[in-house]
Amino acid sequence: MRGTMAMGSRRSEDCSGVDKKCGATKGMAQRSSCRGDLAARLILLIIATPIVPSVSSGQEPTFLCRPYTANLGAGWTAREGGGIRNGYNLDAGAGIALPPRHDDQDGVCNSRWRLYLPIDFFFRSSGIKQSAVEQAIALNPQIPALLSATSGTAKFYSLMANPTVRFRVGYIQPYVFGGFGWLRRTIDLAGTSTQGTLVVDSGQLAYTVAGNSGAFDVGLGLNFAKMNFLGGSTIYVEARRLQGLGINSGTTMWPFAVGIRW
Repeated sequence: MRGTMAMGSRRSEDCSGVDKKCGATKGMAQRSSCRGDLAARLILLIIATPIVPSVSSGQEPTFLCRPYTANLGAGWTAREGGGIRNGYNLDAGAGIALPPRHDDQDGVCNSRWRLYLPIDFFFRSSGIKQSAVEQAIALNPQIPALLSATSGTAKFYSLMANPTVRFRVGYIQPYVFGGFGWLRRTIDLAGTSTQGTLVVDSGQLAYTVAGNSGAFDVGLGLNFAKMNFLGGSTIYVEARRLQGLGINSGTTMWPFAVGIRW
């Protein structure tokens, strides 16, 4: 009996020890989980801080509704075909509200929508595929200068008048736009010098062709609410389709941009 009681006592002590170990393990797991949740929340806060505007409790988000607008951005343009690669783009614009709204005060938008007339400038630069350069040489034997071409760069410039309607939805301000304007397309082909690098650099311009025409574009975007860390300006993202006309009718671009709007 005593031996049995002793064995039972030892088992009880062992089990209590196991329970303590299990409890400690659970506590460590819970603390680890809490630390993981806290780290995840901190990371989310760091990421969200530049995007979510600083809005006081009980106040609605505010948007820029000044009688003028200006923006500056940059991004990436999807390939248009015709042997031209994807490339970077820069865009800038400025315009006025049509007409000024009397329900807006101190540059804060109180209305649900607003009409603007900005003038947008767009620039894109990208490389040309080697296969396209070789095709141009083969299809234009009457142009001897092309024979030395080995690479090329395509550049596009546009100036567009784009009536824009901005809407107000929560913390974002969606907008749509479309308009007409001017487009210039320039193709620069470079080649190997036939006069030696002492006289002419090996990257000399072998041939250039350019064309001016009309163009139209349509697009949409998002303005975020006013942000204090940007001095009251806002971040925007947008996408558009730009289509050339006339001599540039084969030019179709899909630019995407992110920037700051004042």
